[in-house]
Amino acid sequence: WQGVPDAWRYAWANLRLAIDWGSAEHRAQLPADLLHQMRLVHNFMEQLSDHAGMWYGNWHTAASAARGILASLRPWLEAYQPGPAMRLPRANIGVHFPTPTGRSIQVSTDGHIAAAATLGNGVELPVLGFGVWQLPADGTTYQSVLWALEAGYRHIDTAQGYGNEHEVGQAIRDSGVPRKDVCVVTKLSNPKEYPNARARFEQQLQLLGVDYVDVYMLHSPGDSKENREVAWRQLEELYDEGRV
Repeated sequence: WQGVPDAWRYAWANLRLAIDWGSAEHRAQLPADLLHQMRLVHNFMEQLSDHAGMWYGNWHTAASAARGILASLRPWLEAYQPGPAMRLPRANIGVHFPTPTGRSIQVSTDGHIAAAATLGNGVELPVLGFGVWQLPADGTTYQSVLWALEAGYRHIDTAQGYGNEHEVGQAIRDSGVPRKDVCVVTKLSNPKEYPNARARFEQQLQLLGVDYVDVYMLHSPGDSKENREVAWRQLEELYDEGRV
């Protein structure tokens, strides 16, 4: 029961956000009595606060109604149509992260995800990025990246080893966000391919459907210093050619 309050309150808060920030046409499909029941359950949760004992003694009176509401909303959520990107109120206190060069990067704490850090070569890298590790390439990656771009993310991180670069590229193309405004990061994950880094890079560009990537990395040092150096030289060439 220690985790029950957080789990239900988290789910309910996100459910209410989904409704509040859905498109006007999609919200209009929800009956008024269902929204009223949601408010009642929400108010009851607020009364219970985060006290596990209160939930243990009282949640049974609302659990059935809460589950019924979730079941009723399932078709609506599965056909979800987001409205305008959510804008959070500004309350930025900033968090500073040190870097190996001694500089510090200030990360916004006000929901502003466009903050960028200037790299050594003058390129601006959005500090907060959307990563797609462990997102399956069954449409999930595509939809997730599309929503991330709609929400304002401009830094998308993928890799050869994630197996979803093609869905990342398709989402970027379908988003309507100009390619130049999106920082695309990918990586060479298989150390056995380090001697042929350029060839793998070409294949990754084709999967992504782009002419260049903004950041390209070796995903791990591998187990061969010689292969790592060969790969690094090829990456330097790609950088000099303007393809990274």
